[in-house]
Amino acid sequence: MSVDVQRHLEGIGRPRPVECAPQAERGHMAREGWGKTRPHEGLGLAELSQCWAGLEWAEAARSQALQQRLLQLQRLETLARRFQRKAALRESFLKGAEQVLDQARAPPASLATVEAAVQRLGMLEAGILPQEGRFQALAEIADILRQEQYHSWADVARR
Repeated sequence: MSVDVQRHLEGIGRPRPVECAPQAERGHMAREGWGKTRPHEGLGLAELSQCWAGLEWAEAARSQALQQRLLQLQRLETLARRFQRKAALRESFLKGAEQVLDQARAPPASLATVEAAVQRLGMLEAGILPQEGRFQALAEIADILRQEQYHSWADVARR
């Protein structure tokens, strides 16, 4: 510990002989500008206030940007859940169509099985046309997720 610090610490407990300057001396000091605090270096009060306002503006802009990004991520998550749900429906449709086609490829056992296969193929054909638009909508959702750089894009691309 330095000598100055030790003297200061020792002086803390002792009462000071003079608490403040006499009244006349205080008036003289005020007239001469004593007691006014002025920074010798650095920023003045106005400059500091401007810098502070700039910081508050930057903080508000950053907060707004974060809030917008959070909303975008929530929208992408919702879109991804919708994609997964719709993809599961389309996959089940395709599995059903594959089963119908596999049954149609089997050698016919009787005339009734041939008629049933023809009827199932007709129903499959009628069901394919409306599904085309649904598959296109699914592809559009996947494209949006890719463009927006969704974090689980690999899962979407696999489906």
